[in-house]
Amino acid sequence: AGSAALAEHDATLQLEHLAGLPVLVFAHLRFVADGALAHDAAPAIVAAGGVSMLGFSLAALTARDLRSLYVYSTLMHGGMLVAAVGAAGRGHM
Repeated sequence: AGSAALAEHDATLQLEHLAGLPVLVFAHLRFVADGALAHDAAPAIVAAGGVSMLGFSLAALTARDLRSLYVYSTLMHGGMLVAAVGAAGRGHM
């Protein structure tokens, strides 16, 4: 289940699942919830993204096969996107 199971699917299906979520979250934070909640939650979102990015990058260094490296690097990139969404909540684009 999760991202590891997604790696076994067709690349087009992976792209559909992974590409849409950050765009929707960004659009929601920037245009719908452009207020105190998005502004106040931004540091926590950036921190969560940074921790995720660092943790999965360290896990990618220990990967023994290409599939694990792909999964960890994909999750690390997700952490970068979460940090970017948090920064957008403060108006940094």
